[in-house]
Amino acid sequence: PAHVAHLRQAYQERRDVMLAALEAYFPGEARWTRPNAGMFIWVEFPRDIDCVRLLDTAVTEEKVAYIPGHAFAAPGIDAGHCLRLSFSNCPPDQIEDGIRRLARILA
Repeated sequence: PAHVAHLRQAYQERRDVMLAALEAYFPGEARWTRPNAGMFIWVEFPRDIDCVRLLDTAVTEEKVAYIPGHAFAAPGIDAGHCLRLSFSNCPPDQIEDGIRRLARILA
């Protein structure tokens, strides 16, 4: 259907904007997935970055949020240095700005 094609195109554009922003603002400091489908990017920082602890700072100081990786980790797996980002519900300009603001906290 046309609606699905429209969503696919919009998500691909937003994904590409987020990937480019991650490359620009987190060069060499983090690794992330490059999804072919879906609406999320998984980001892994060096282990000394505590994404759980920094979430409140990101929200209160930079007005940007993410879901800490521990919410998606299997029992016994340390994912406190990881996070999941969504690109499904923000226009491209907000995605780029959000990654820039996130970098002020996590980079």
